[in-house]
Amino acid sequence: MEIILSKYYGPCFGVSSAFEEAINLKKNIKILGEIAHNQILINKLKSKKNIKIINDISEVNKNETVVVRTHGIKIEYFNNLLSKNVNIIDKTCTKVKLVQKIAENAEKENKFFVLIGNSKHPEVIGISSRCKNTFIISNEKSAKNLFYDIKFECNNFIVAAQTTFDSQEFEKICQVIKNFNFNVKIYNTICNDSLNRRQELELVSNFVDSSIVLGSKTSSNSKNLFKTAQNFSKYSVFVENPEDFNFDILKNKERIFITSAASVLKETVLDFLNKIHINFKKINLKQII
Repeated sequence: MEIILSKYYGPCFGVSSAFEEAINLKKNIKILGEIAHNQILINKLKSKKNIKIINDISEVNKNETVVVRTHGIKIEYFNNLLSKNVNIIDKTCTKVKLVQKIAENAEKENKFFVLIGNSKHPEVIGISSRCKNTFIISNEKSAKNLFYDIKFECNNFIVAAQTTFDSQEFEKICQVIKNFNFNVKIYNTICNDSLNRRQELELVSNFVDSSIVLGSKTSSNSKNLFKTAQNFSKYSVFVENPEDFNFDILKNKERIFITSAASVLKETVLDFLNKIHINFKKINLKQII
């Protein structure tokens, strides 16, 4: 059995930075929401006695230390923390902050802001709070409905995307907008890290018989990465936890590509590789350079 390991395995810079800073802090801290959508990562944080993960701003008291998750938070929540004189450790991903800034600029310029993404995702909720006139669309149909129903002035709106949104779907939606002949600024704010992982998977799938994606079903970048695997791989498997995986399904596989979503810790991937070795003994491990 030959195992080919992604050169991008492990967490992206934003998740890695947030996780490492939080877990290495010695003082008591509260994390507002999940730093990233991955249960193994979250469980490691919860195992630290000085860390408490909260879901409501009301649980934060004056002078406490609060870590803002990688997805960012609503501007109202951020201002609330400031008013409480809270020590804020802002670990909002720099890519997400860029989209937040675009939304804030649309608000200042009194423009409409069209955000391509999942309306229920915390990143999108946080971004959309930065501009009152925000419209969220997630596919070609919702894009067509929006532009048919609302009479935008040609130069009076700005478009950006959730950083983990599917790049191919983004291009389709952008084409719908362009078909309305609007002279509009469209920002492609999809994270390069997520895009690189998908492109690598698409390329490698041509010469492997199986692709394995480690991730979380609550994670947008995990689901989009696995969607790519399903579209391009002969056989694809989604793994949330190596402890629960049935390794028997890999018995007849000869060449397997293993990748991970941006919220998966390196040690989770290495643990999975170790379990493959235990189950099959003779494996030839290679990593893409």
